Amino acid sequence: MKKLLLATSVVLLLAGCNDKAPEAQQKQAEPAATQTVAAEKTQAQKLPEWISGDKVTAPLNNIVVGDESYKAMSYCKPHNCAGDLMITLTGKDKKEYSMVVHVKDTDGAITKPSEYATYQYIGNPSDDMKGLLQQALLQNPNWK
Repeated sequence: MKKLLLATSVVLLLAGCNDKAPEAQQKQAEPAATQTVAAEKTQAQKLPEWISGDKVTAPLNNIVVGDESYKAMSYCKPHNCAGDLMITLTGKDKKEYSMVVHVKDTDGAITKPSEYATYQYIGNPSDDMKGLLQQALLQNPNWK
């Protein structure tokens, strides 16, 4: 019985010394911090895994706007080029802008993939650059 009382008192003592428990000030600041983290996660979407692994590569025609010329490349997920692809434009300054395209796997996507596509931009492109990425995507003969 003495051992049980000793063990219980030790547990209570350790529980009272828990310095990891949030204090009142931390609890009040927590909702704002949580909202900030959630906002950052939605802005910085996670890239699909196939982008960092092996991918199928195909050159596209260069995009020329005024005196600027961009080298265009198309990448796609192996065995699923119609559903997962990425267009990358590289300028003379070697700065790259990319657009990841995911097409929902549905029957209608075969004839009109653009209606079932979602886009994710990499490199913080301007609206003009996004238009150039869309222009490069139109070089794909299967894109409608």
